[in-house]
Amino acid sequence: VITGILDATNYLERGYFQQVRKVAANLDRLFVVTATGALFNLEFIDRLLVAGSTHDIPCTLVVNKIYKGTDAELPLIEHYRSIGVHVLLT
Repeated sequence: VITGILDATNYLERGYFQQVRKVAANLDRLFVVTATGALFNLEFIDRLLVAGSTHDIPCTLVVNKIYKGTDAELPLIEHYRSIGVHVLLT
């Protein structure tokens, strides 16, 4: 039995056909999961990290397949750590 609906403590939203829609709410943590190589998209990562921090949602960057990464990606990953992003390498 639903007895009431509480306001969301936080949320993520995105633009969709000139409208803004909430896509998730009441998040304890936002995990941004990516892989090295062609899938390591800095623009995508940055957009999600900014969206999370804008709404006071703690963020973790998870970089998968780190063994396939290139030497060029390691400084980028370390940059995220240096600005306070929690980073997990798998």
